[in-house]
Amino acid sequence: MGVMSLGISSRSPVSSFLHWMQVEAGASPRTLDAYQRDLRGFTGYLKSRGVEDPNAASPDDIEAWAR
Repeated sequence: MGVMSLGISSRSPVSSFLHWMQVEAGASPRTLDAYQRDLRGFTGYLKSRGVEDPNAASPDDIEAWAR
C-alpha cells in the first residue's frame, strides 16, 4: 500500500508518520489501516473541540479521546 492510496495529503503529519511506518518500520497494510483509522478519529475529535493542529493537543485532549 502506498501513501497516496491512504487517501490523505502527502504533506500532513499523519501521512508522514504512515509513510515512515510503511517504509522504515515495515508495517503491514492492516497495521497502516488501523493507525490511519485511529489517527483520523483522533484528529476529527480534536477538530470537534476546536483544536485544528494536532500538535496543539493537550494531555487532557488525548486522555479524553482515549477513554
